[in-house]
Amino acid sequence: MEIFIEIKGAARDMHLGGDDFDNKLIEHCIKEFYDYTGIDISHNLKPLLRLKIECERAKKNLSSSSETCIDLDALWEGEDLNVTVSRPKFEDMCEEYSKKFISVIEDALKNANLKKYNINNFILIGGSTRIPKIQQIVKEYFGKEPLTKYYNPDEVIAIGASIQGYKENLIENIDGIEKLIFLDYTYFSIGYELSNGEMEIVIPKNTSIPCEKNIRCQTIKDNQSTIIFKIYEGERLLAKGNKFLGRYEINNIPPKPKGKIIININFQINTNGILNVILEENFSGSSNNKTFYLNNDIDLVKKIINEAEEMKQNDKSIIETNKSKQQLINYCLKKKNEGNNIEKVKANEIIQWININSSLRKEDFENQLIEFKNINLNNSLKVVKLSIGYELNNGEMKFVIERNKIIPIKKSFIYETENSQNEIKLKIYEGERLLAKRNNLLKECVVKILQNQLTTNFTFEINNNYLLNIYSNSNKIESIQLDENIEDEDIEDKVQIAEKMRKNDQNEIATLNNKLQLKKFAFKLKSKCEEILMWIESNPKVGKEKYEEELKKLKNFQ
Repeated sequence: MEIFIEIKGAARDMHLGGDDFDNKLIEHCIKEFYDYTGIDISHNLKPLLRLKIECERAKKNLSSSSETCIDLDALWEGEDLNVTVSRPKFEDMCEEYSKKFISVIEDALKNANLKKYNINNFILIGGSTRIPKIQQIVKEYFGKEPLTKYYNPDEVIAIGASIQGYKENLIENIDGIEKLIFLDYTYFSIGYELSNGEMEIVIPKNTSIPCEKNIRCQTIKDNQSTIIFKIYEGERLLAKGNKFLGRYEINNIPPKPKGKIIININFQINTNGILNVILEENFSGSSNNKTFYLNNDIDLVKKIINEAEEMKQNDKSIIETNKSKQQLINYCLKKKNEGNNIEKVKANEIIQWININSSLRKEDFENQLIEFKNINLNNSLKVVKLSIGYELNNGEMKFVIERNKIIPIKKSFIYETENSQNEIKLKIYEGERLLAKRNNLLKECVVKILQNQLTTNFTFEINNNYLLNIYSNSNKIESIQLDENIEDEDIEDKVQIAEKMRKNDQNEIATLNNKLQLKKFAFKLKSKCEEILMWIESNPKVGKEKYEEELKKLKNFQ
């Protein structure tokens, strides 16, 4: 005889065993004993052991009798216990457990994707199911009698243990059965993470095992050199909210247009619930095989499903935001490669904007994409022709507004000064060279500052008319008309010269830096020497050791 067994779903509650019903009777007896004698035995092991044995007997009696007595002579300190418990009283004590039975049945049906009307027959097993109230509520729920009336519950448990032993290869054969096919199911969904963070389900929960699924993935970008494939187990929409099983990383992918590199992925779950994943790629023919042990803790099923339901809207919002972000990034990358100069500049600005803002919303990305797509509709759109900046003390050009930025534009910076300064001489240049004096000097602004004023805030602003306005602490100090008619060829020449002379400029700036540091140290050393000379003149009678000490300090002076 061949028997086919398939598990569709399961659920359980660890607090619905016989001991839980016994404990309700024990609690009742402890209270009755305290009310009668004033003695609390709730923490006294010896009387509790006697009471437990008697309460278990009473529970069994109430399955066949309408009432029972719990009598214990000299339970504690010479006092007797005599309690009569009726079946309705016992059922009232255990009402919360009776309701939980239905809750567990509903969870099992839900996990199996079944309704109660799909159930043809059912069997009640275990000591607690002999309680008439339990039999009654289950019968009312399904609208039919359980098969337990025709089977011994204890024999059913023994048969189940034999089947499990056969499944685990602990029993070689069962009398009368030639072949036993036993199908379990997956407690949780298995899938992988998409580029937007979403969990793409490959094997849904409650799938009968053993099972096998094949999927195909491909590169999503041109010349993609690496593919990272992350596998998860769980019910959350957002992959990282689930249990991380493992990852595959495929490197050194040859340059190909997107979609040309194909990855075949095979998911296999055997009868023991072990997941085997095999990746095969089409550019070298190699494969990668990994094994993962799945979660088979049935007690976590309800918790994880409820958590997934609670986080559903939040996960959905994050996934939609990630999708909008990815659409914007993809469009920017496309325009960086194929767009005109203005589109390339805008693409770089948006990517930089994305990188420095970590809390952007879906609407922010969508608005940027709409604005970007409409960029060529704005005929007045202009860009900065050459970079604008000022000269640092070491001769370096400090770029404030870079070339190709879309105007109007405004940029601010803080200029630091020494205590002794009473004015700032700000030399403003236009050009691409690192060495400021090699660029076009636009203006030298002289700004008076207060004594001990250590910082001054400057703002450079270029309007649509290519007018550069310069502000010091919000006060306009200068306006410079920029040349908006510079030919693109002239700009390109300046850019190429700047790139060619970059190393020379860097060396000259480094030389000037060293010169400034040496000069600064020399003045500092001069000041220190003058201080020591004055000390010598004013202290003619100090001892040898003191002169040696001061000499040592001067030699170590930094």
